[in-house]
Order: sequence, then structure tokens, then C-alpha cells
Amino acid sequence: IDTPIAYIGRDELVDVPIFLDPVVPKRMASLRQTNGRYALYAESARPQITVNGEPLEQGRLLKDGDAIQFGRVTLAYNEKAT
Repeated sequence: IDTPIAYIGRDELVDVPIFLDPVVPKRMASLRQTNGRYALYAESARPQITVNGEPLEQGRLLKDGDAIQFGRVTLAYNEKAT
């Protein structure tokens, strides 16, 4: 991802499409670039998003290796530099 804002969800037009779980909404979350790093924001209340097993706090800065989970989907976040 190399855009200021990237969306995650079930919609084909989002930056990170998720088709494995029909419970995932069209726009589940967004990654927003802040000072060269990405922060995660929920765009929908359901299903709950967790990062490394903890409930998401809006605007949480992601670290290399973080596990983002919602519904039956788990995404691994990796930074370009590493």
C-alpha cells in the first residue's frame, strides 16, 4: 500500500478486498498514513476488529507483524522497510 488512505472490505473496488467472509461489510476498515506509518480505523461497528487479540482503538498505529482480525479473516501487517 502506498496511498494516504487505503480501504479494507468486501467491495471489489477497495484497496484490500476480502471475499472470504460474507459478514465483512463493503468497507470494514481504513489504513491512514500518518508521519510515514499507517494507523488503523474501523469503518464499521460489526464485526469487531482486533489487533493482536486486543480490541481496536481507533487510530492505532500498526507495527510490523501485527495481526488484524475481523470475522473469520486475519491479515498480517508488514511494513515495506522490513
